[in-house]
Amino acid sequence: MKKILIILIFVGEFLMGLDIEDTTLKAVFENFEKSSKNDTIKAGLSPRQIELSNLAVIIASGSLRLWQERVEKSELKADEIMELLRQSTAYLGMARIREFIFVTSEIYKRKGVKITDFAIESDKNRLKNGQNLQIELFGSATTQSVSGDYAQIGRYLSQNCFGDYYTRVKILSLIEREIITFFFLAAQGDTSAQMKAHAKAIFLQGLNKEKLIALINANIALIGYPRSLNATTAVIEASK
Repeated sequence: MKKILIILIFVGEFLMGLDIEDTTLKAVFENFEKSSKNDTIKAGLSPRQIELSNLAVIIASGSLRLWQERVEKSELKADEIMELLRQSTAYLGMARIREFIFVTSEIYKRKGVKITDFAIESDKNRLKNGQNLQIELFGSATTQSVSGDYAQIGRYLSQNCFGDYYTRVKILSLIEREIITFFFLAAQGDTSAQMKAHAKAIFLQGLNKEKLIALINANIALIGYPRSLNATTAVIEASK
């Protein structure tokens, strides 16, 4: 019962915490929140999973103001927030993320919270560690199939996308990293192939189709119906 109440409070605060002056739109959000409560509870999602997916969508959507509001009151640790931001650069690019990093750093400086820095491993170790994680998530065929014209970007994927970020599983677990990656992709649009691959990885990490779809539904207010439907289709196809 306590867990259910926490989820309800979280969802309600998320929707009503948006600084909306339009009373009509505010009423729409209130109604939307009421209709989505039961689905959120039945799916058994944790407030942490919902928040991570929300934050990933907010970054990918480029909503810096909403990001600031959410980080200010987030119960996630500073290192977890920063790790989410670091990983986002692999899927969204530094050009889109730079202002988010600056704003977030300023928030934690003002609060007197220190962000942990991590040493960069050698290229050889980054490649090896990244490939090992790719195999764990997607199977051995993944690293073997990236060749020819894709060889260089394939090496970068292993070294940077996985070797630089995914390896810090003590901060964000593999399932959490896969959840935020999926929602980086979902919020961008035109990423069906990548969404299907990461949905399969999420299934392997223990989150089933129904829960992942419920997590998509928890983000409809942020990404809208077209991209939510596209993400749902990718999940359904990945489950076949």
